[in-house]
Amino acid sequence: MDLSYIWYNLIFNPMNPNRLILKGHFLLIVIVLGLSACKTALIPVCDISKSQNPPGTVELAPNLFIDKTEITNENYREFIYWTRQVYGENAKEVHQIYPDTTVWDELEGHLEAIASKYLHHPAYGNYPVVGVSYDQAQAYAQWRSDRVMQVYLIEGGKIEAYPDESPETAFTIARYFKGEYRNITPDPEVVLYPHYSLPDAETYRKTVRFADSLNALNYDKCVEKNCGDYHLTGCGEDGPPENSFLPRPVLCEACKATLVTQLQDNVREMMAEPGKVFGGSFGRPCFTEAAGKEGTAIADGYTGFRNSCTYQPWKNTDAATR
Repeated sequence: MDLSYIWYNLIFNPMNPNRLILKGHFLLIVIVLGLSACKTALIPVCDISKSQNPPGTVELAPNLFIDKTEITNENYREFIYWTRQVYGENAKEVHQIYPDTTVWDELEGHLEAIASKYLHHPAYGNYPVVGVSYDQAQAYAQWRSDRVMQVYLIEGGKIEAYPDESPETAFTIARYFKGEYRNITPDPEVVLYPHYSLPDAETYRKTVRFADSLNALNYDKCVEKNCGDYHLTGCGEDGPPENSFLPRPVLCEACKATLVTQLQDNVREMMAEPGKVFGGSFGRPCFTEAAGKEGTAIADGYTGFRNSCTYQPWKNTDAATR
């Protein structure tokens, strides 16, 4: 069991009734183990060979992980919520990351009502976020890397959890390794950090091979097989969704096995190379849009994203890009 994922969900999932919140602030509270960070598998930032899967991912190859699902509205709302708490309700940083909800106006069908509630309504929490630009997806990946690293360090007893953060005091990976986070000297044992990013073409090719071999096996183990065969390879073999004007939820709750879902349809997925997308989208056959297809309007109602992740060693030159 991936305990890091459990704590990540407990801290970051706004729909989780057990999520730890105090006075409306985004609170980081975890069980701080009385062990050195490098003596527990909960903090895989000291030795890649002993690392666990980063939260939300499955392993494709040594030190290469991919999200099980597309990034959901619920996931992205947490990014917005954290940014509001740190920078302020109407800060430019909030506006810069907010998805374009007018993308629904460009789609076929009568979707005026969807435009106002798709991102925020609980009914769509498990649906893929859309209307996100390439730069916004990159910002989410960096924010996610920072938050997961923060949880790892708290779990390992390397830093404390602070309920109130400001733009000047908020945890980032760069601030920690440069010794600029609350005057804390970086632990010399901690040499790696989780780096979430948009997947490149090779990662998607590996994911397709992985998903095709893994999902069929795990699907046979599902207690209830009412998810539809489209979860096996992500090509919509069971036909279009009930409403072809909307994407599907990213994961059928009846099937709890480890899956990589909705890989080649549901929404197109942004790739590491700007302007490139992987797969097809809802209402469109997956075979019509291959990996690396040009995306003329990335911030649209058909395009979402997922993250890949690797553990990387910190270098002083990294600070220039963060």
